[in-house]
Amino acid sequence: MRFLLGYGSLLMPNGMRGKKRLHNMLYDHATRCVHSITLFPDGSRPSMYSPDYFAHVCDHDPFERQLSEYRKVPHLDVTKRMQYVDARVYLADDILVKVDKASMFNSLETRTPLLDQHLVEYVSSLPSTMHLHNGVLKYLLKKVAAGVVPAETLTRPKHGFSVPIKQWFRGDLNAYAHELLDAPRARQRGIFNPQYIRNLLNAHASTKLVNYSEAIWALVCLELWFQAYMDEPTLHSEQIPRVEMLRNH
Repeated sequence: MRFLLGYGSLLMPNGMRGKKRLHNMLYDHATRCVHSITLFPDGSRPSMYSPDYFAHVCDHDPFERQLSEYRKVPHLDVTKRMQYVDARVYLADDILVKVDKASMFNSLETRTPLLDQHLVEYVSSLPSTMHLHNGVLKYLLKKVAAGVVPAETLTRPKHGFSVPIKQWFRGDLNAYAHELLDAPRARQRGIFNPQYIRNLLNAHASTKLVNYSEAIWALVCLELWFQAYMDEPTLHSEQIPRVEMLRNH
């Protein structure tokens, strides 16, 4: 059944909600763990990159870091191996760094009490069923917090600190992304296939069945990073969308 669902995902449009989860059923647990965090469709590297650039990177596995961490703990079950990868990669290299930089920028000192070393070591020693129980995430934490935190807070769906980039890139910022990513300056880098980028932008803007907003956001950030740190300083401030403009979308 798992493989049937996985192959069934091939009939769904790229970017469609749920396709990645179904398609990941074709792979082993380690690969599923890694593919769940990717921004671009599986197998898109040959068409996403220019031929010359892909020839330079085709032998590099972008997931090797995560997979190597996963393989370091073969004695753990699947849930704990995924948690180990998150602690070594996602926490250390992503969200903790973002929180630290954002808080320091605003003269704030943030703390992460649930990442206390002794607490983490103790909780890691508990059975996985106390972490994930009958589909309930953070099962143990919710049990401990019951009676202290209101029930409606404990049971409501997870709500992250996301920004509406999906709507932005279907609105006025779609034109900005086209202008930025399809400009001669970006094409001359020789990294991406211009037609692939155009198709990605057009697909996201033309239908709500697919969502490439995070991929587009990553491409925009990468191009702006190139312009800020790799190119001559010719980017004028008026070329960058202002906060007021984003708030209106």
